[in-house]
Amino acid sequence: MIRKKDNRPGARQRGYDTRWQKVREVKISINPLCERCLIRGKTIRADIVHHILPVDKYPGSRLDLNNLESLCNWCHEQHHKGKSQGVNSHGLPVDSGHPWNQEP
Repeated sequence: MIRKKDNRPGARQRGYDTRWQKVREVKISINPLCERCLIRGKTIRADIVHHILPVDKYPGSRLDLNNLESLCNWCHEQHHKGKSQGVNSHGLPVDSGHPWNQEP
């Protein structure tokens, strides 16, 4: 199945199958918080398990826990927009809607 949004094959065809779901669950259980936010001292729940090395270029690393990063939606979106966008000179999110900028 081809997705209309970006002309990529569907998730299953790209390797996001039952085995991926199990590995994703393991990663989230090990690192339930956004790893990038944690580096900055903030505890934000991870929503996404991100492949550090892209699956299309490194298919052998698809299920490797060392190639995975637990991220919040915001950090994942910023990564795909470009690492320099959306952060200030200290690497902190500038978006007022990011949990980093919310009062506890």
